[in-house]
Amino acid sequence: MTSTPPLPPLPPLPPSFGGRDDDGATPPAPVPVPAPVAAPVKAAAPVPVPAPAQAAGPAAAPAAPPVEPNRWELKRPGNPLPGTAPTTSPRPAAPVRRPAPAPARPAGTAHGQARSPRNPLLVPGLLLAGIAFVVVVVLGVVFAVGMIGAATSGTFFGGQAADGGGPAASGTEVVPALYDQTVTYDDGLQISVSSPESFSPSPQASGAGQPANIAVTVTVYNGSASDFVPGTVTSVVSAGASGNPIVDPSNGMTGLPPAATVAPGATASYVEAYSVADADDVVYVVTPAAAYLPARFSR
Repeated sequence: MTSTPPLPPLPPLPPSFGGRDDDGATPPAPVPVPAPVAAPVKAAAPVPVPAPAQAAGPAAAPAAPPVEPNRWELKRPGNPLPGTAPTTSPRPAAPVRRPAPAPARPAGTAHGQARSPRNPLLVPGLLLAGIAFVVVVVLGVVFAVGMIGAATSGTFFGGQAADGGGPAASGTEVVPALYDQTVTYDDGLQISVSSPESFSPSPQASGAGQPANIAVTVTVYNGSASDFVPGTVTSVVSAGASGNPIVDPSNGMTGLPPAATVAPGATASYVEAYSVADADDVVYVVTPAAAYLPARFSR
């Protein structure tokens, strides 16, 4: 253990220290200093304690305190200062594309490419087609109205047998007549059918499949003042069964009535053959045209 050296001696006190001067006079009494008064201490106001809220549901987690952004963060591209709108880095400008020069327009064209020449017959063809369609519609309407009017007003041409066997009024269905008689219609048209005769078809004939084959001659005389356009419809019934028309080109029988127009005062005749069940029981019904009543010929 090391020893500490002794302290040096204190210097002598000044003569005035000790309460009196060197002359022995008593110093004046010290002036009393009032003690500092302490400021009154105010009691702190009691802090109100909020009443606990009733639990309406599961307790929500306390919201996280907002994070104070670092206001001393250096501004970098793409990282704006807090409180400022984000900025985007400028994009390089797109290169300007110049349109290609338009090709020279051909002479005689107003816009764009040259057009193919229009067919000069297109418009006339469309006009003709439209006119034809209108004509067909008008004719069909006129024909339908004429047929309806003839059926409702009794304008069918009635006929009468030549022997006076009874007139066929315009409202009756058929004009009864016997074979070899002539049925005369109101406009002067006459028609007659000969008695059925036995017929022998050729090997090339078709339709001869019943027990008997007969042939009749039909004669039409146009006693009217206008041309007669045939629209003949025929039917044959024998012993309650329909007869079959025989087609025999070798004998001039095509199975179809003639369609040639008969002029006023002219006569047309043709032969038809049928295969029937009984040659002695044959009923021949013929309708000259749509505007005429059918004539029923029998024995």
